[in-house]
Amino acid sequence: MKKFVQLTAIIIISLNIFNQCKKDNKTDIDPPSSVTSMKELKVPEGFDFSATKEIEFIATIDDEMFGNNKYKVELFDRFPSAGTSPKAVVIVAKNETKTVKAKVNRALKEAYVVVNYPNGIRDMRVATVHEGKVNFTFKKLGRPQRKTQINPNGCTGCTITLNNQSNYNGNFWNNEIICITGNFTGGFNIGGNVQVRICSGAAVNFSYFNASSNASLEINPGATVTASNINFNGNTSAFRNWSNNVNITSSFSPNGKVYNQGILTINGQFNCNSGSDIVNYGEINVTSNININNKFLNHGKVASGNTIHFNSSSDVTNYCSMTANNNFHFNGKLENCSYMRCNNELYVNSSSNIILYDGAMIKGGTGNTYFNKVIQAYGTTSSIVIPGPLTINSSGGIAGNVELCANNIVANNGAIVPPASIGCNNFIPTSPCNPEGFGTPAIADADGDGVPDNIDEYPNDPLRAYNLYYPSQTGYVTWAFEDLWPAYGDFDFNDLVLHARTKTVLNANMSAVEMFVNYKVVAIGASQRNAFGIQFDFAPSAIQSVSGQLLNGFTNNAPNGTELGQNKAVVIFFDNAFTALPNPGSPFVNTVPSQTFVAPIERQITINFATPIPILNFGDINPFIVVNQNRGREVHLAGYAPTSLANTALFGTIDDNTGTVGFLNYTSKTGLPWAIEIPEIWQYPIEKEDIVNVYYQFVPWAQSGGNVYPLWYTDNGSNVNIRSIPHRNTKAF
Repeated sequence: MKKFVQLTAIIIISLNIFNQCKKDNKTDIDPPSSVTSMKELKVPEGFDFSATKEIEFIATIDDEMFGNNKYKVELFDRFPSAGTSPKAVVIVAKNETKTVKAKVNRALKEAYVVVNYPNGIRDMRVATVHEGKVNFTFKKLGRPQRKTQINPNGCTGCTITLNNQSNYNGNFWNNEIICITGNFTGGFNIGGNVQVRICSGAAVNFSYFNASSNASLEINPGATVTASNINFNGNTSAFRNWSNNVNITSSFSPNGKVYNQGILTINGQFNCNSGSDIVNYGEINVTSNININNKFLNHGKVASGNTIHFNSSSDVTNYCSMTANNNFHFNGKLENCSYMRCNNELYVNSSSNIILYDGAMIKGGTGNTYFNKVIQAYGTTSSIVIPGPLTINSSGGIAGNVELCANNIVANNGAIVPPASIGCNNFIPTSPCNPEGFGTPAIADADGDGVPDNIDEYPNDPLRAYNLYYPSQTGYVTWAFEDLWPAYGDFDFNDLVLHARTKTVLNANMSAVEMFVNYKVVAIGASQRNAFGIQFDFAPSAIQSVSGQLLNGFTNNAPNGTELGQNKAVVIFFDNAFTALPNPGSPFVNTVPSQTFVAPIERQITINFATPIPILNFGDINPFIVVNQNRGREVHLAGYAPTSLANTALFGTIDDNTGTVGFLNYTSKTGLPWAIEIPEIWQYPIEKEDIVNVYYQFVPWAQSGGNVYPLWYTDNGSNVNIRSIPHRNTKAF
């Protein structure tokens, strides 16, 4: 069995860098297990002692907002705040799907996906980890979602219930709550705090409905209502709708309050009279004119089959969509925060007061447009688009952050007040409220590599586009080895301990062009001169050069820095650990608290690739040690493959069981490893302290096959015997 650790996803975020040294007088806690030695541990067959699991991250872009420009999609295993790094990254354009591998904690069930737009905006979504995959599609936004608030009254508190009534005629004037269920035909005259409530599932056909002061009609979700003659008189009357099936077959001229959260169809004119107060969160579709004479707050869609008249007393705020199949006539106050469009003539009259906010758009039609008042814009740049002839009279114009796109302008002493401008260079993206948008985004790509500068970490270098880190941009992974293989050691996992971080530089095609490995040898709990290296999953010829190695002639290297005699590329970092972390004169380094501490030195290996390697073909990185300069005696993580120079005659000898059916490479006859990987800086045990007596959650974690205590390696205050870790040296790591 072979483990693949795709560099695309070897991005395990460092969960904790230990903050402060714990006090030595902390009371030791008895291990919660009868297992007192690693050799007594029994684990499930095939368990690899990995603290992580590998998943697929499948990212698709189904969005045309930015044309063919590329998006950067990042996968996080925790909320993407300051200091976190993605586990995987893909660069993907519209209608593309990219798949990479991600290495995450075994317990992860939900991940965070951040979509970086070409213009630099970020959008975060939550995604589920299902059957080893995060399958994420970033879709173009659809129609706006209506408010989900339900009718707070419902069909409760009824004083009268009418069920399956035909040709009903009702007159109610005092404090009744009338609930209608089943099929109903007829009409009402109501007033004096009377409420009529249409219950869910009811089918109602009103031949007339007249509501005077303080009376109301409430239509619940799931009801069907048809009304041929409906009147709300007095500004305290109210029409409230939550249903998607309400059809008024004649004009509707309310003087009271109208609240719509469903779909309201009016087959005639919608006359919003001077006493009315309209609030819309759903859709209002009108076959004829809309005449607005008072307050109108729109969070949904409003459509007129003819003209919308914004009369002198109108006070309209539009947060979504208002459209007219014919004309717009502006005479009153309008605050537009989104999308407005007419298909013919547009009049901005002298009595109007139009304000645009934050990317708003007004689009005229092919007929004449007249500006007789200055349109003022605030916030981000907005657009006014006029396809037909435009006349800007002396009292008209534009001011503020707005661009006027028109090709047939008669400037009749009108005003263009900077920063307002005439041009068609603006970009208004499509949205649930604006189905057409305007223009194309001005996306800079200085190096021409196809990755917009806003998501390109190398905007002036066409050969580089993004950095991929393992385990994160600021964290380190810990590799800890026992060096007595194929015989058992003392399982303190400190014979050689390294902290490392890789940075792989990718080009625009998500192919690796170079790699930087920063590492520190932090402990040597052995007297043997152990070497350390990494085996890659591609041929030695894929590497052009290696620099930064500490070599004293023990290994035979090709001119490109890779080890000779290998089928796969092997880079030896150092051939004697004591050259990377000098021995201060004691047998061991940084594993015995009473001995002299040696500060680890951070070093860097630089690997340049001969040609870019697609990240999907990069394969695994396979860290290992060579014991005491005996080249054939290698120690790898459980499940990893040996190099071509490993002495396979040692397999299956003494305590090792490599090559035996059902056992992973470099595991013992009871499935135990000689090396472990921890996805952060780890406090290794001091000399001769078995790991099971230092990390009390290690035993149940291993016995469960990694299903419980996935963070066994962190100190939560009760699961670590701090007397058995070299905690006083934490600050140096």
